[in-house]
Amino acid sequence: MRNIEWEAEPAKYDLGVGNKALLVGIHPVAYQHVLSILSKPEIPLVKSLQSIEGVNQFISPSEDRQDWGFGSVFHQLTIGQDSWSIWECDLPKAEFSQQYQKLLPNWPLAFSVSASLNALFTTLSIFDEEISSDCKQLVGVDLRTDKGMHGGSLSVALSGDFVKWIATKVDNYSDKQTEILMDQTYQLMTGRQNEDLTFRHCQVLFRQPQWVNLSCPGDACGLDPGDYHVKSHQEGYSLYPHNVDSPVQQLTLLMGIASLHDQVRQK
Repeated sequence: MRNIEWEAEPAKYDLGVGNKALLVGIHPVAYQHVLSILSKPEIPLVKSLQSIEGVNQFISPSEDRQDWGFGSVFHQLTIGQDSWSIWECDLPKAEFSQQYQKLLPNWPLAFSVSASLNALFTTLSIFDEEISSDCKQLVGVDLRTDKGMHGGSLSVALSGDFVKWIATKVDNYSDKQTEILMDQTYQLMTGRQNEDLTFRHCQVLFRQPQWVNLSCPGDACGLDPGDYHVKSHQEGYSLYPHNVDSPVQQLTLLMGIASLHDQVRQK
C-alpha cells in the first residue's frame, strides 16, 4: 500500500460501524490477495499470533466459508465476484464471572478479535496491485496484538481527503456521536455501566487547523497526531498511540476511527 499521507490511491478497504460490531469492506481484488495469503495457516504471521496465550485456533478464509479468523471472528455480510465483500467483526462482550460476581472483559476473545484484525490489516498493507475503485483509500490501520504494556497499540494513517474533512470542523469541536459510540463500545466489552463509571469518558476532539485527538479510559490512553507542524490540507498525517495497553482500548479507539471514517465517506 502506498503512503496515503502523501499520495492518493484507490480504496482497497473501508471501515464502518455495525450493530455492536466493526465492519470492514474489502475490494474484490484485494480480497483475493487476502485469500491467497491467509489460506495458509503455516505462515509466520499466523503462527506468531497463534502463539499468544488464549488466542483461539485460526480458521482460514476460503471461498466456501462465511466466517474466519482466530475463532469465528469475521462473519460475511455480502460478497460477490465483482463487488466488495463486507465482513462484520463482533465486539467481544463482557461475561459474568462467578468468582467476582460481576461482568468482566472476555480477554481470550478480545485478544482473538485483535489478532484477527491484525492478520487482516497486515495482509492488506502488503497488497500493492493496481486496482480500479470509485473511491480513495481514507485510512491505513496498523495494530499490535500482545500482552502487557502497549500490547494493544495501533496507529492510523489519515489520507489528505480525511484531513481536509477534519479542517472543516470548528476549533475545540467534540464529536458527541462518536464519543457516545466509543463509550458504549467500552461498556459492552468491560461490563461497566453508566452509573458505575469512575473512568474518564471517551473523547474525540477536533482542533484547528487540522488535528483530531481520540482518547478512551486508561492512563492518558489515546491516539494523537505524530506532530503538530502545520501541513497543507492536501496532505495527511498519522495518529499514534499513547498507553494503549489492551485489546479493549484498541477496539474502542478503532470503533471511533470507523465512526469518523463513515462520516468522511458519506460527506
